Amino acid sequence: MKKFTLFLSAMTMAAGAFAAAPEVGGHYVIKSNRGGNYLAYDAAGLAHERHDYTTHLYRTGDVAANCIWTVSAGSAEGTVVLKNYTADAYLVAFSDELTTGAYKNIIANTSEEAVDLSVTECANFAGAYSISIANTEGNVSIDADNWNNTFCGNWIPDDGGTAWFFTAIDLEEGDVDKALFTQVVAAEYIDQLNTYMAAVPQIVKNELVAGIEAIESLTGEDATAAKAAEVKTAALEAASEALATGLNDKVFAINNVRRADWECSGGSFLTTDVALGKFVNAESYDAEQAHFTFKAADGGYKICNVATGSYIGEGSAVTADEAAAVVVYPFLTNSGAYYGVSMPFAADHTGMGLNIDTNGNPLTTWSCTDAGSIWSLIDIEEDAIESIEAEKTPAPAKKGIYDLQGRQLAVPVRGINIIDGVKVYVK
Repeated sequence: MKKFTLFLSAMTMAAGAFAAAPEVGGHYVIKSNRGGNYLAYDAAGLAHERHDYTTHLYRTGDVAANCIWTVSAGSAEGTVVLKNYTADAYLVAFSDELTTGAYKNIIANTSEEAVDLSVTECANFAGAYSISIANTEGNVSIDADNWNNTFCGNWIPDDGGTAWFFTAIDLEEGDVDKALFTQVVAAEYIDQLNTYMAAVPQIVKNELVAGIEAIESLTGEDATAAKAAEVKTAALEAASEALATGLNDKVFAINNVRRADWECSGGSFLTTDVALGKFVNAESYDAEQAHFTFKAADGGYKICNVATGSYIGEGSAVTADEAAAVVVYPFLTNSGAYYGVSMPFAADHTGMGLNIDTNGNPLTTWSCTDAGSIWSLIDIEEDAIESIEAEKTPAPAKKGIYDLQGRQLAVPVRGINIIDGVKVYVK
């Protein structure tokens, strides 16, 4: 049986399809960790609702040319200058002066003159960077401003509000709107669909791939964020419908996505301990104790362990009585950085679901939107067939990084990547 798809921790990869440290000469959109909006420039200036200041900076979910920032080298070694693509406006000035040696109640703004900036990686937020005036006391950084969803304030580095993600934009083709749609908007929705790939069987992957292809084909008047979001939502709904009907009588290994990511002691695969009479964790899914049959019931499924014939019962108890088994209703969902299959006990996908925490406790019940309720389903039959075929027809690994459509990538993206011939799931 082939090895389980590798999970790369969110702590080692940047958020977003191409998020990385800004390089001199590049163009970037800058997205806030808090609120998930883009840093934009307004030539007219905007009054801040809490302070008597005007700023040209604001946050927006509708990415446009005024959200693009060009990076050049600063006058001091190790610094950069960020200039707005649409105007001679530079990050970052502040709308107030120093007060007793420290910035106080100030609002981030732009300057007509270039400003040397320090862009430093955030220790607490993978792939995110803080932006601050170089060599300033306290290293005050641009903040997304927790109190107002529009304007930018200032705060210390490594706070959630000062964590920003840089996504590179290739503007060589000259069509800025097209570049922003394909490289930011569409890429983000495609990225979201890709994140589920490692957690679902092939019948569900087919729906996700169809959604990705539909987003990639959007052109003309349909090339909008609203349309891409509509296509993504439809793909997720179709994938969830495939989960609702396509698992009957099939055998799966059930892996907890969060426990796998955290590499928790005892493993992340669900298994049955006959001696203890309860469901516990396992390091692998090689044994039948870690194989579960999904049996259609009441519009959902009852889950039966292959080795013991026991079912998941009320309160996640082990029961030999099929009539006492709980019914779960799988659907695709995410919780923070974790994407996969949730199995709530309600057909409307609300309330409690199957959950397991990071402390190695037995299977339990908890909110179906909690990260511990996110699972990956590995089709045992499909997995075995793939392994047999791979052994029959070994082929030299194709070097480089590719997506599932065989297109070569410069760097890994979130979702499934093929790196030197091996499928790798990047979070």
